[in-house]
Amino acid sequence: APIRDSQGQVTGIVGITRDITERILAEEALTQRVGQLELLNQVSRNLTAELSLDYLLSNAASLIQESFGYPHIGLFLVEHEQEELVMKARAGSYAAFFPLNHRLDLDEGITGWVARNGQRLLIGDVRRDPRYYNPFPEQLILSELSVPIKWRGEVVGVLDIQSDRLDAFDSNDVLVLETLADQLAAAIQNARLLIQTQLALVELMAAEAAEREQRALAEALVNVAAELNSTLDFEEVLEKILENVGYIAPYDSANIMLLENGIARVVHQKGRREDTEKFIWTVAETPTLSQMVKKNEPVTISDTQTDPIWVETIRWIRSYAGAPIRLNEEVIGFISLNGARPDMFTTEHARRLQAFANQTAIAIANARLYHELEVYSGILEQAVEERTAELQQTKERVETILNYSPDPILLLKPDGAIETANPAFKQVFGFHVDDLHRQLPTNLVIPDHANRVQAALQSAIDEHQVMRLELTARHQDGTTFDAEVALAPISENKNLLGIVCSVRDISALKEVERMKDAFVSNVSHELRTPITSLKLSHRLIEMDPENREEYMGRLSREVNRLNDLIEDLLRLSRLDQGRVELNLQPVDLNELAQQYVNDRSPLAESKELSLLFEGEKDVMPVQADEGLIGQVLSILLTNALNYTPAGGRVTVSTHMKEIDGKRWVGHSVSDTGPGITPDDQPHLFERFYRGKAGHDSGAPGTGLGLAIAHEIVDQHRGKIDVESEGVPGKGATFTVWLPFHM
Repeated sequence: APIRDSQGQVTGIVGITRDITERILAEEALTQRVGQLELLNQVSRNLTAELSLDYLLSNAASLIQESFGYPHIGLFLVEHEQEELVMKARAGSYAAFFPLNHRLDLDEGITGWVARNGQRLLIGDVRRDPRYYNPFPEQLILSELSVPIKWRGEVVGVLDIQSDRLDAFDSNDVLVLETLADQLAAAIQNARLLIQTQLALVELMAAEAAEREQRALAEALVNVAAELNSTLDFEEVLEKILENVGYIAPYDSANIMLLENGIARVVHQKGRREDTEKFIWTVAETPTLSQMVKKNEPVTISDTQTDPIWVETIRWIRSYAGAPIRLNEEVIGFISLNGARPDMFTTEHARRLQAFANQTAIAIANARLYHELEVYSGILEQAVEERTAELQQTKERVETILNYSPDPILLLKPDGAIETANPAFKQVFGFHVDDLHRQLPTNLVIPDHANRVQAALQSAIDEHQVMRLELTARHQDGTTFDAEVALAPISENKNLLGIVCSVRDISALKEVERMKDAFVSNVSHELRTPITSLKLSHRLIEMDPENREEYMGRLSREVNRLNDLIEDLLRLSRLDQGRVELNLQPVDLNELAQQYVNDRSPLAESKELSLLFEGEKDVMPVQADEGLIGQVLSILLTNALNYTPAGGRVTVSTHMKEIDGKRWVGHSVSDTGPGITPDDQPHLFERFYRGKAGHDSGAPGTGLGLAIAHEIVDQHRGKIDVESEGVPGKGATFTVWLPFHM
């Protein structure tokens, strides 16, 4: 993505890479598959061009080895009468140790098992397979793929490849060998047919015409196979099939049907034109088709008007010949010939038509596969276009993120010099990127931190690792701010292309950390009051053992109160998060206030203060959380005792009042201290705030007590008031009001 300056000139480029391995692998797989199809096509033409069985097999082994590079290749033929498997051709390392015409019993070794069971075997480690048998142990074999060569469901041979590597073969090799096995089956049959024809010529000189016809048929099949395999275009293959079927038998019209899920459809037709492509045949309901599928043999009908299995579709058809198109023992379609007169086709025509259909199966399968690959290629191209559009969208989104990011982001050259930056850089620092072009980012920090930036930058350059550091950055006007800087190297093949430098203002976070430290310090200080009371009670027990029971009661209550204070601090944190449920129960404020006055009396006496309780008799119990309301009273009482000079007075009282028909119950803490100035009063309940009286007294404080008290009262839907003239000696009065519910 180009990076432009304010005049629109390109000053750099931000590169965004994305894993496109899927696309590359898909394109490589497609190229490999097309090349493989072309090799199969070439091998097929070479195989079908030879009618000598021995030369065919020898040539086949060499062709497969040369074309596909398998290290060990063997071709075996089955002799069913002898129950033996005979090595007829070999290539690669086979030629060095496996003699021709070597015989194996059926069931002997991997190839014998395949010949006996008619199933292929793919074995990644033959040492673990009990069926493996190597008559020549000097030759190391670790993996093997063996495929049966079948003709009309009968195993006529075995195509076998071996390797001295583990797991040398995969499903792709299975597909190649099974395709070659089908081609070899047809080629072997043609060669054997030629042999039979030649034998018939020797034995039956009188059948010279028949021999010529057989040879002509064989040659025609060879020519047809070569022509069919000359193209992979699906429509061209279908057209060539119907162009050549006339050499096999005469017809008035011919068509090719393909079978899918039990439904046959006409995909191509020739001759007398009829709209047969509109017909759809269900094989199970069409006797001619179901018979070809079940019996795996051709069908002839001499007269459609008298034959019981004929289902009339077109009136003019009087005779019919059809043959199934088989691939890997599966019927994939049919070739049909139609005649306008009866007795147009003989059983010989049907036999020849079946031989022709056998030649077409591989060509149709290859053409269909090639067609599917073309469709897939189109889908792949569309996917590439969509992925390109996605990448463009991603690029635009990244540019949007960079342009609208509130944090400055700089692109540094491999030597660490500033190349360009996003708009936020000028907004935060005040510099224009051109002002610092080719300068180091050390100019963006205070001088004391320049060495730290230089060291981190050098580490990012040398080690290609992300570096993070916190330091003080400076604006163009010289003001500073706390910043977190991240240096992320951009590398490819271990070559450094540049460095992304991001700067984040963490001044607010640093302030929070400072406030947190102050909070911890102040809270720990806040705990000193109950601890002091504990120490005093303990000392009184030592000084006056006779009143031990009374002092122990005070001591126990202060311990509980200290524990409650700690728990209440945690509870206040949860209150801030809305995660605390109040434990509401009836609370007698007179009893609660009297208890606190009694427990704090020794502390008041030690400060030479008078601590009094004045409770109204009519004060009713109020629904509240006794622990939290007690903490509020403790905070107010502690403040009064701390800020009132010696000789002063602190008074705790309780009240009831009615406002706008609503009853309120509360308690007050009054003192005769210095009071609270009018300027301080609006800020009293802010966290960490301490007024003038607090600072002047020298008494320790957190600035959190009143904030905690205010939060607790708010949670009770109550109110807390303060009254003070700010005059020394007149002190201040804090009153907590809680709503009264019957």
